[in-house]
Amino acid sequence: MDIRDITINQLSLMKHAIGFDRSKTTGTKHRVLHCYRNYFEAGEKDDSDWKQLVKLGLATNRGTCYFVSHTGFKLIAEVCGFKKVVEVD
Repeated sequence: MDIRDITINQLSLMKHAIGFDRSKTTGTKHRVLHCYRNYFEAGEKDDSDWKQLVKLGLATNRGTCYFVSHTGFKLIAEVCGFKKVVEVD
C-alpha cells in the first residue's frame, strides 16, 4: 500500500471516524493522539471511499459500519506527525 493510493477525502473520513482532535494529544517529543471513538456509520450514504479503504487494509466493516484498522491508525499517525494514535476506552 502506498500513501498515493488514498485520497484526501478518504483520510478525512478516517480522521472523522476516530474523532480526530489535535487538542487530545500528549507528549512534546513523542506526540500521541488519544481518540475517543473508532466507527463511522455510513447508512444510506455512498460508501465507495470506505470500501476502497477496506480493500487497502486501512479499515474494516460490519455491514454499513466502518472501523479504522491498526494499519489505518499507523497511517494517520505518520501523515499527521504523531508517534502513534491510540484509541481511548
